[in-house]
Amino acid sequence: MEKIFRDDFGNTARISEVMTLPYKGAKRKQKSYKLSITADYDDDFLYYVSIYETEKDAKNDLKVFSCNTWKEVKQ
Repeated sequence: MEKIFRDDFGNTARISEVMTLPYKGAKRKQKSYKLSITADYDDDFLYYVSIYETEKDAKNDLKVFSCNTWKEVKQ
């Protein structure tokens, strides 16, 4: 699963479902959500990445960037 968003300032955000180890020594991976934001105008420079327990948490954090002008891109 991956959702793509674009803002009014030439940036792209992706929220991707990933499997991660929650801590050192963990026996199993768990589902997590990675938020990454890139600048389209600067060779897709990656300027933000973070991991969240839920998709909702990732979407809430995205709101603080780019004056919350994000629109989901239908694939």
